[in-house]
Amino acid sequence: MTDAMFRVALPEGPCLARGTIEAGPRELLPAVLGLDDLLAVGGPGLAGAFDLGSLGRCPARAPWLAPIEGQEVWCSGVTYARTREARAAAAGEPSIYDHLYAAERPELFFKAPGWRVRGPGQAVAIRPDSGWDMAEPELGIVIAADGTIAG
Repeated sequence: MTDAMFRVALPEGPCLARGTIEAGPRELLPAVLGLDDLLAVGGPGLAGAFDLGSLGRCPARAPWLAPIEGQEVWCSGVTYARTREARAAAAGEPSIYDHLYAAERPELFFKAPGWRVRGPGQAVAIRPDSGWDMAEPELGIVIAADGTIAG
């Protein structure tokens, strides 16, 4: 089984829980410990969180939250060929994005502050004035304050 860290919603507020990818969250970590603390310089890191004491079992039906707190979300790309085709079909003419598909390196851009990120099963808001929306797969990488890849 593969160890995993989760953020879960409890009546008293968000809490970290550890478990496995296969079984989900099982043990609650101390409520004073947040993801920002784990990823901070000098923090225990995600791997170190598995050595910390537990506050007991995580409620079986605790909703999962987005695995982010104060971190920012940065993105790379417009990288999917299907997105390129859809943009071209929707626009009918060249757009500002066209140069990104042929660029030598990906475009990096700020996406959102952590508090705007939605977790599994949470509603995603779409602006009412948006005339074109397309879902795309996303890959996330969690980078600790010291620059190491944490997840």
